[in-house]
Amino acid sequence: MKKLILAAMAAGIFAATPAFADYYIVKDGPSCKVVSQKPTDTKIVVMGNGKVYKTEKEAEEQVKVVCK
Repeated sequence: MKKLILAAMAAGIFAATPAFADYYIVKDGPSCKVVSQKPTDTKIVVMGNGKVYKTEKEAEEQVKVVCK
């Protein structure tokens, strides 16, 4: 029974992890895209003055505004 409870708790933690992700709009070459980790490569530019988006949907909506 304890194993079942621990497994359920672990599954809940892993399922909730994406909710804590940060999203960035980056320009890599001629196109923009949304990524879930801040790029460390200096050739990739973080758009929007480095703004961090809390949801992927919010970042995807802002791509149209930031990357004209």
